[in-house]
Amino acid sequence: MVISYKHQYIYIDIPKTGCTAIQNYLLENDETCEQGWIEFEGKRTKIESHTKTKEIRNVMGKRFDEFTVFTFIRHPKSRSVSAYFFYKNGSWARSRYVTRNIMAKLNVFLTKMLPFSIWSLIKLEKRITDYFYDDCGREL
Repeated sequence: MVISYKHQYIYIDIPKTGCTAIQNYLLENDETCEQGWIEFEGKRTKIESHTKTKEIRNVMGKRFDEFTVFTFIRHPKSRSVSAYFFYKNGSWARSRYVTRNIMAKLNVFLTKMLPFSIWSLIKLEKRITDYFYDDCGREL
């Protein structure tokens, strides 16, 4: 997540959509933006990478509506291929969190053991729409 208070935008990063490149572009070309933190009324809150819009809205409250929220998406098949090779060539130890480490380790293990045709049938990907809708199905 990247936020610019001056230009009033929030970039939501969805996994395997080129989000690192987009974040780097924003950070290099907009000195007013900040990554991973939201600050309102003197309170500074850490926002993890790939946080859903509803969680950011909960932190920001009504101020959320003052911002333009955007992201980039990728074709689901292309996204799945990217995830497969990320886990196949990746390291489960990249994450700082135990839960993520366990899941990442499992993903790496399955990916190294299974061909893509089988892996893609059992790997549960987060739906892109989950990033932009609240629990009642309303678009945020």
